[in-house]
Amino acid sequence: MKIAKHVLILLGLVGLIGILIPLAEVRKGPVAVALSAKDLTFGLEKTHAMLDRKLPASVERRLGYNVTSTRDDLKMVADGLRWAIYVFAPALLLVLVGCFAVMRRRLGRGAAFFALLFGLILLGTWIGLHYAIDYALAEADVKGMTIELRTGAHMLLVPAAAGILVGLAALIKPEPLPAPIRRPAPIMSPVPPPPGPAA
Repeated sequence: MKIAKHVLILLGLVGLIGILIPLAEVRKGPVAVALSAKDLTFGLEKTHAMLDRKLPASVERRLGYNVTSTRDDLKMVADGLRWAIYVFAPALLLVLVGCFAVMRRRLGRGAAFFALLFGLILLGTWIGLHYAIDYALAEADVKGMTIELRTGAHMLLVPAAAGILVGLAALIKPEPLPAPIRRPAPIMSPVPPPPGPAA
């Protein structure tokens, strides 16, 4: 059980890597864009510039439909997903719980409760992403557009599982208090005998 706090840190960091990996793929017709949470939150201007890039005239003629409309729809969806990086906040909090437990040298019931809570929030976030995407597409009424969750979104499951399993295990059987550090008694040098009478 001593490794549990390190598992929280390690798997929480693995979940945070999902920020850099494509979170979702937005597709309308033959145009598809894979966007990471970092791109959506911090690189939205770059994403817009990429979507505005002029296609060769021969390609636009071949596509045979309004490319501008598709680009506008993709931009609208990217703007709607602007705050996607915040779905990874519970993974960061899980890492902090693990760091706190390492500093205290034990994973007690309090830290285990928060690990379980953040794990459940991560699982709920992953489930919520599926329903939120379907709801957003229905509300936007964009015909022919699909949004598919990619590896970045599924990376939320790694810290979710760590938080839930480690949290439950530590709630049931918390780590015992660490033994106090005992310092050895100082070694005294022998006291020299008192001086005797002068001979």
